[in-house]
Amino acid sequence: MVKVKELSKSKVSLKDYIEINGHRYIVDGIKVVFEPSKKELHTALWLSRKLNKKIEILPRIALPKNIKTSDYLINNEYWVIDFKPSNS
Repeated sequence: MVKVKELSKSKVSLKDYIEINGHRYIVDGIKVVFEPSKKELHTALWLSRKLNKKIEILPRIALPKNIKTSDYLINNEYWVIDFKPSNS
């Protein structure tokens, strides 16, 4: 399990808003939620160590439903990482 202390010592931060097309969506727990999985947190820590870069974990927009969001912001670039099982 990722501990808050471990995050605070790393280059990983939890962003409390996301900007899309000039509109800022702030985490409110209803329309904009922040609920990264353990796997997303571990991946962010791993990426920050391997790339030696600051990784920002982004919130998810729940409403309206048609807005897609990225998982991470790395060097001002938005990244989506899919955690799907492989068939190999």
